[in-house]
Amino acid sequence: MPIPRKRRELGQKLDTGRHGRTTRGGSAVRNRSTHGGTRSKSPNSNASTVGIIVVVGALCTIGLFAATRSSITDSNTKNPNSAATSGGTNPQPVNITFQNDRITLNGAEISLPTPLSTFTDILGEPDRVISLSNTIHTWDRLGIMCYARPADGQVIQITLAYAPSSPAFWPHGNYQGFAYINGRPAGAGVPPVRIFLISHAFETTSHSLAFTRYTLNAETQSPDGPMTSLTIVKNADVDR
Repeated sequence: MPIPRKRRELGQKLDTGRHGRTTRGGSAVRNRSTHGGTRSKSPNSNASTVGIIVVVGALCTIGLFAATRSSITDSNTKNPNSAATSGGTNPQPVNITFQNDRITLNGAEISLPTPLSTFTDILGEPDRVISLSNTIHTWDRLGIMCYARPADGQVIQITLAYAPSSPAFWPHGNYQGFAYINGRPAGAGVPPVRIFLISHAFETTSHSLAFTRYTLNAETQSPDGPMTSLTIVKNADVDR
């Protein structure tokens, strides 16, 4: 049975609505979106993505530069002669030179008496402080003691410990740095006769050599034995 003309035209319109649109010339154009298909990307979308990547990369570069600059600034503000390290578990060796009545500590010249801050700036904070006739500041890991006057806190004496000893203020560890007395190395295995340039044998275990401003004191376990400690002390008759 033939389909009426009106119903046939209506079916064609419905079919055109499902699959596309009709151009003025009468040809059908398919819809750009299909079920399960992919939509083509717009050139503007690609440009936006590239722009975002460039911006994020620039921000990361700026952040890395700022962090690096901050790290450099922090390291530059620290004392380059400092023996202290973060946490205080691995201190750097401290080198002391005594030459022509002058004291140099890790390359920085110091003069006794001096405020305690002169030493804390280089050595860090002491591990212990004991108050006796003098106030004794002890750096256990460095093997160093500083004696300060209680009245004004000025340090008047430095002692390097080369061997254990019984006093409560004595460092728990031995001095591990390098000490030079008038160009000659001083250490645990060096007898004072070698650095004091005295030809005769010592008769005691306490040996001294006086200079204009300072006096060097060396303690030994036997008269001619190696040093157990070396002290640099300001002479009493020298005010500054």
